[in-house]
Amino acid sequence: KTGAGMMDCKKVLTETDGNMEKAIELLRERGIAKAAKKSGRVAAEGLVEAYVSEDGKTGAIVEVNSETDFVAKNEEFKNFVMNVAKQVVEKNPDDILGPGYTLHEMLRLAYLDSQDALSIQVHPDDTYAREYANDFGKYESWYILDALPGASLVAGTNISNQEVIKEALKNDSLDQYLQKWSVKKGDYIIIPQGMIHALGKGILALEIGTNSNTTYRFYDYKRKDSNGNYRHLHIKESFDVTDFSKQPIFVEAKNETRRLTDGPYFVVDELYLKEDMTITMDKSYCIISNIDSSNCIIQWQDEVIELKAYASLFVPYSAKVITIKKGGHVLYSQPKKENN
Repeated sequence: KTGAGMMDCKKVLTETDGNMEKAIELLRERGIAKAAKKSGRVAAEGLVEAYVSEDGKTGAIVEVNSETDFVAKNEEFKNFVMNVAKQVVEKNPDDILGPGYTLHEMLRLAYLDSQDALSIQVHPDDTYAREYANDFGKYESWYILDALPGASLVAGTNISNQEVIKEALKNDSLDQYLQKWSVKKGDYIIIPQGMIHALGKGILALEIGTNSNTTYRFYDYKRKDSNGNYRHLHIKESFDVTDFSKQPIFVEAKNETRRLTDGPYFVVDELYLKEDMTITMDKSYCIISNIDSSNCIIQWQDEVIELKAYASLFVPYSAKVITIKKGGHVLYSQPKKENN
């Protein structure tokens, strides 16, 4: 009814003891509903720029957020963001990423709030992406921050016969072959390259994946854009890269410190901090993501950093040592160079 995010809706429903009308009014008073209508995207307004050195060996991706898209589209703002990216690369990329690490090993994180079922997508591997998209392939994972009762996502298919899938697309009967997984808060799903996938309605997730801009839209439930046109699909590319025998790795929620994945491209640990924990950057940068509704305290040397709820912190290699204070609940993500 409001277009506000799921977490905001749950919060005001709790505050109003489940009274729908009072909850809607509270959202409006706080301006959340209005803000949601202005932006159909998960991320805040701003700009992401990538810069690669002239020899092609190093690069940087920089995101700078702004309060409005008017600022983000300003040419002066664009130049500023690009200059920041160039400074990161030219000063000494080893200090930022770690010795020998390049743009390929820069992990990308995104918060996904699916208020409707997202389109079915697939990502290529490095070989295909380099040849046809001048890009890298994408290997990703989702940590479920919250989910409505009965929520599910698509990951893989229940048959591997490509011809049957092609016929189902033509007849608009694909849904019966989609492999659906019920999810709840704390579940973790690993999505390999070449496997179709999509979040279903009512899921808030943190995506952790490799650095790529190449996504092929496989199916979109016959939805139309604001002009009444069907959204563009990448049918040929999707069938080129999809392996219908692939299945995800599904890690069920547990309230304990554990390693969620040690895959070919990154390592992710879920940490419940019962005591202060020291983390050393001995090989590369890391990313700390606060997956709790409370703020998390991180200390670096004499500086105390308050990491807001559901925010992430990039910790450069040169930081060497940080301490996460007792009481935090975070994801600790690190890149890997194997297979790169």
